[in-house]
Amino acid sequence: MVYDVLILGGGAAGYTAALYAARAGLSALVLEKAAPGGQITWAERVENYPGMPAVKGAELLRVFEQQALALGAEKQVGVVRQIQPMGKTFMLLCDNDVIESRAVILCMGAARPKLLPGEEELVGQGVSYCGTCDAMFYRGREVAVLSATEHGAEEAAFLTKFANKVDYYVMKPHALPE
Repeated sequence: MVYDVLILGGGAAGYTAALYAARAGLSALVLEKAAPGGQITWAERVENYPGMPAVKGAELLRVFEQQALALGAEKQVGVVRQIQPMGKTFMLLCDNDVIESRAVILCMGAARPKLLPGEEELVGQGVSYCGTCDAMFYRGREVAVLSATEHGAEEAAFLTKFANKVDYYVMKPHALPE
């Protein structure tokens, strides 16, 4: 079988792409490395998704996956080792399977370097990677932002609208927004 769309990544972006492809009548296969995942699964509480107040990130992703699969998308667990363009299609080597598709959508997310000991265990319990996403959780609290980029400074500035105090720590020199 030649799929219309292969989607690499089983996170929120991957299942959103699968949902839209399936709704458009396209055959779509989501290839995920393990269980559905991505950064949203770390969220202890998501409050900014309409219709699903105060839902755990993993539960929200489970709903995304169910909806895409109910519309006809498929999923397969495996690691994609190679993508080869073959004229009008692409051949992917996923573990020991060769899969062919007319299009490939990359939704592999981003890896975050672990900066501090114990950081991973505290994600969703005070450690966050998105000030804009999580600012409401820090209302009236003292917050520290550790950053190596201008983007971190922007996040810290946004947090000042919610937190009582925001300390900004620079990991490497960078320009601060005006």
